[in-house]
Amino acid sequence: MQKKAFSLIELSVVVVIVALIIAAITQSSRLVSQMRLTNARKLTNNSAIPALNNIIAWYDATSIEAFDVSQTNHTDKISKWVDSEVRVHERIVLEQATDNNKPIYQANAINGLPAIYFDGNDYLESTDAKLIENILAYYSGSFFMVFEADEITSKQTIFSQNNLGTTDGVDIGINFSTNGDYGICSSETNCTSGASTTRSSSAIVVPKKKSVLSIIVNNTNTVNIYQDANLVSTTNNYNPTATSSGLSKIIMGAKRDDSNNLSSYFKGKIAEIIIFNRSLPGEDRREIERYLGKKWNVKISSID
Repeated sequence: MQKKAFSLIELSVVVVIVALIIAAITQSSRLVSQMRLTNARKLTNNSAIPALNNIIAWYDATSIEAFDVSQTNHTDKISKWVDSEVRVHERIVLEQATDNNKPIYQANAINGLPAIYFDGNDYLESTDAKLIENILAYYSGSFFMVFEADEITSKQTIFSQNNLGTTDGVDIGINFSTNGDYGICSSETNCTSGASTTRSSSAIVVPKKKSVLSIIVNNTNTVNIYQDANLVSTTNNYNPTATSSGLSKIIMGAKRDDSNNLSSYFKGKIAEIIIFNRSLPGEDRREIERYLGKKWNVKISSID
């Protein structure tokens, strides 16, 4: 039997059909991503957080106002992250003007939702030194964050707020200590052992695994650290002596040392950070942890 070759018309039809199929798949993927984003925003709006008082800042990668719309394509460099909390007089916008230090927008980073990727050299910082006296002003504050670390082989800071040129402030990050235990810590200096530090060898940060971190500081200097709503550390020796006054910058993805130099860069994804200037009661804390766990698909422990 004689084989018959495809005609140019038939080949053209096949090419058109393949192109239509690819376009349909691409469009379907975009619709799924948009639906996930819409549902995440509804979950956020319906959560208890907007009704809670004393929110200082709220950085949410799913917020419609978080980033410049021209920088929300996958792998775009981010020049600023806008605070979602609208009840304060002035939003704390974190910015980066240097191209090589800009973190990357990842459209499908955690649970099919966007997050910002820091490559170990990136950071965002409030542009002006502000009087952030509300954060831990009375040794009382609550911090919640969703992140995924690439690696845990060095000191890394997810969030920090320091009085410029001093060791006073708060650094929240991942610490690798010389005896080999990995922990999450909150300290006034650089996440090392000391009288003004709390860290937990029980709070194991696993590379490439998303986590919900909660740190509650009350006015007796007691700090409770929760990982995925599971209490992993309690200490009463936290003493951020000068956070109640002074010009301070908020930094995401790094910290400043005593000489105002940047260090302890974070490497990984940050999806959401919520900061209160008061110690939240247990039920409020659990409500936020449940919300973050549901939104970012992190299994939340029932242990308190």
